[in-house]
Amino acid sequence: MTDIPSAALAPTTILWHKPPDVAVQVMLDKAFEGMTEKNRAPSDRSGIPIASPHFKNLVCATQLETGASGLVVFTQDFAVKRKLIRDSAFMEHEIIVDIAGAVSDEQLYALNRPQVKVALNKQTDTITGLRFAIKGYAAGSIAAQCERMGLIIEGMKRLRVGRMPLSSLKIGEWRFLMGYERF
Repeated sequence: MTDIPSAALAPTTILWHKPPDVAVQVMLDKAFEGMTEKNRAPSDRSGIPIASPHFKNLVCATQLETGASGLVVFTQDFAVKRKLIRDSAFMEHEIIVDIAGAVSDEQLYALNRPQVKVALNKQTDTITGLRFAIKGYAAGSIAAQCERMGLIIEGMKRLRVGRMPLSSLKIGEWRFLMGYERF
C-alpha cells in the first residue's frame, strides 16, 4: 500500500462484491483490511495504486442485508454519495432472490408495487428465482415483503445499482469506479 498524502488524491469510490453473511458495518470498522491487491478485480482498469487514504472516511452508499451478496458501493465522493443516498428513491436496484419452493401467481402479483417490479427469473423443483427491480431500496425491505407473503428466502444477490452492474466482480473482489462511469 502506497503512502500518498490525502490532499493529493481525488475522492474515491469503490465497488465491492460483498460475500453473503458479511456485515457491511464490520467491513467499515476493520478499515478495509481485506481490500488488498490480492482481491482487487482483474477488471479494474483504473491504474490507481492502492493508498491508505483511499480507505479513509468512506461511506457505504448502498446498504445490503448481512445474508445477501452482491454489489456494494463505498465512496468519499460527495456527488456519488448524494446520487446514491439522497436520490435513492429514483435509483433502481436489481436483485435476484431465491425462494424455497414455488411462488404462486397471487404471491407474485402481490409483491409487485409501483416502485417494485417482480418477475419470475427461474424455477426448479426446489427453488424459485425472482428478479426484483426496486426503486428506493432499503436493506430488509425485500425480506419483509417476502415474509408477509409466506415466502422463505434461500439467497439474495444484488446485480445492479442504477446503471452500474456487478458484472465481472467475483465474490470478495473490489475495484475503483472509473471517472467516466455513472450510476
